[in-house]
Amino acid sequence: VKVLWLQVCALAGVQASIGVAWVIYNLYLANLLQGFGFAPGAATMVVLLANLLAAVVEPIAGGLADLSQRWLGSRFPVIAVGVVLSSALFVLIPLLWLLGSWGQEVTWLRPGLPLILVLWALAMSLFRGPVLSLLGNYALNRRLPQAASFLTLTEGFARGWGFVASGWILGLGPVFAFGIGSTVLLIGAIVLLLSDPDVQVERNPRPAPPSPLILPKPPDPQVPDLLTQQHRRLRGSPGRHSPRA
Repeated sequence: VKVLWLQVCALAGVQASIGVAWVIYNLYLANLLQGFGFAPGAATMVVLLANLLAAVVEPIAGGLADLSQRWLGSRFPVIAVGVVLSSALFVLIPLLWLLGSWGQEVTWLRPGLPLILVLWALAMSLFRGPVLSLLGNYALNRRLPQAASFLTLTEGFARGWGFVASGWILGLGPVFAFGIGSTVLLIGAIVLLLSDPDVQVERNPRPAPPSPLILPKPPDPQVPDLLTQQHRRLRGSPGRHSPRA
C-alpha cells in the first residue's frame, strides 16, 4: 500500500470544511463590522492582524503537535482543541452580532466583535498545520505529491463552490450560515477521528515468506565443496594431483 486513501479522503474532508468556513467568514466579515458601526476599512485591518498573528501561532501549534505526538502518540488532541475552539467561536460571531443589533443598551459589545473575528482566525491556524502534517503519514514519498494535489483540489473545489453560491449563503443570514460552517468543521474532525488518524503507511515492508510449494534452489555444481577439500587435506590426500612430468 503506497497511499492510505481512506485517511487521505478524511483529511481532504477537513480541508474542504476549512475552505467552506473561510468562504463564509470572508463573505460576512465586512457586513458584520459595518453593522456594528465600524468603517469599511475595518475588515482589511482585521484580516491583516489575523494573518500577522497566525504567522506566530502556526509554528507554536506545530511544536505542540510534535510534543503531543511524542507524549501521547497522536497529533489529534491538538487538532481536536483547534476544531472545538474554531466551531465555538464561529457560532459566537453571529450571536454577538445579533445581540449588538438589538439597541444602544449593548454598545459595550462593540469592541468584542473584531476581537472574536481575530480569535477565530487564530483558532483555525492552531490546527491547520497539524492537519497537513498528517499527510506525510498517509503516503510514501513518491506518492506524496499525488495525495497533496488531491487535498488541494478538494479545498479549491470547496472554496470555488462557496463563491459560486455566495448569493445563497448571504441569503441564509449570518446565524444560519455560521451555524452551517461550524457544523461542517465538527463533522470533518469527527470523520478524521473515525478513520484512525494515527495510522501510518508502511515504508519498509517485510519480505514475503517463502512459499512451501517452492523447492529450494539446488546447489551449483561448479562451486567446490570447501568442506570436502578440508577433509581431504586433513587425511593427507590432496584434492588435485599434479600431472606427471
